[in-house]
Amino acid sequence: MKSVTKNYQWIIIASLFIVLAVNWGIVFNSSGVFIIPIQTQFGTSRAAMLMGLFIRGIVSVITTLIG
Repeated sequence: MKSVTKNYQWIIIASLFIVLAVNWGIVFNSSGVFIIPIQTQFGTSRAAMLMGLFIRGIVSVITTLIG
């Protein structure tokens, strides 16, 4: 008898890609919701709070270009 095995490697890679895309989308796009509560809690300016998001964005672009 012939053993039939299906190659699930690409299905696993595609599903992990979708999970990571959703995860990073939630993390990056929900940061703005927490700016005002954290700003009032720590008493900082909005510019100081958003500087971290700006640096995170620049670093992610640079690391993508570097590889």
